[in-house]
Amino acid sequence: MGVVLIAVLTATALSSGLWLQARAAPAAYYVSLAGSDTNPGTQAAPFRSFAKATSVLKPGDHLYVFGGVYNQRISIANSGTSGYPITIQPVPGSAVAIDLLGQADNNVSVTGSYVVVRGLELRNSSGYCVDLHGTHNTIQGLRVHDCHDMGINTDGQYESILGNTVFRASAINSTFSMSGGWGSGIKVRIGGNNVSIVNNRVYNNFGEGIAVTRGVNVTVRGNTSHDNYKANIYIDNSYNVVVDRNFTFNQGAGFGPAGTPSDNIAIGEEYYAG
Repeated sequence: MGVVLIAVLTATALSSGLWLQARAAPAAYYVSLAGSDTNPGTQAAPFRSFAKATSVLKPGDHLYVFGGVYNQRISIANSGTSGYPITIQPVPGSAVAIDLLGQADNNVSVTGSYVVVRGLELRNSSGYCVDLHGTHNTIQGLRVHDCHDMGINTDGQYESILGNTVFRASAINSTFSMSGGWGSGIKVRIGGNNVSIVNNRVYNNFGEGIAVTRGVNVTVRGNTSHDNYKANIYIDNSYNVVVDRNFTFNQGAGFGPAGTPSDNIAIGEEYYAG
């Protein structure tokens, strides 16, 4: 009887999360332009490539990037957890730029979940500067500019886009022609659900500033969106979207050759097949 009782108690403890299991402490890894992928990724012996660095990341780990201009993308498929997110950021006090020099890629792609990317400058992408999938990810404090397509683009769920500066995105529209559709500085596209766009500055983009197109449960709050070529904030075919406490304006004639200010907040119901 005693053996049976112990087995039942053990199973109960495991199912309720009370059983304490050994867990490796979160690790700190480093990347440097002077590093090597044969290194262990420590501060004294950092990795060279983001591909190597992101491949080893586990829940709770931090990846710190030494200062400099990197001509390689960050693509992360690994996931953290709600209590132990994976975090990628510069070494404190360092300035880090991801400059793709017009290569056919996105500066940052996140397909994992519970990932935080903060404090980087992203520029000169021939795709999106940020392409955000997965769930429960955070993009924070980035300086995003000169992107061929969108600046920050997401179809993820429970995503947070916080305190970023986005300008001169959607260069595909740089001739101020629609070219298959207007791009956006920050875009929630179909599939996006429970997305928070908060406290960003979005300006001088060749399409819309902030756009929610076929998104669901989206909050657009506390942003400054101004002098974009098309609407500063555009909501289209979306459900349960809250837009409040934003500051939108145009200085003078606005951005672009038309010489007329853009709409500050526009609501549309465009046609999409299906």
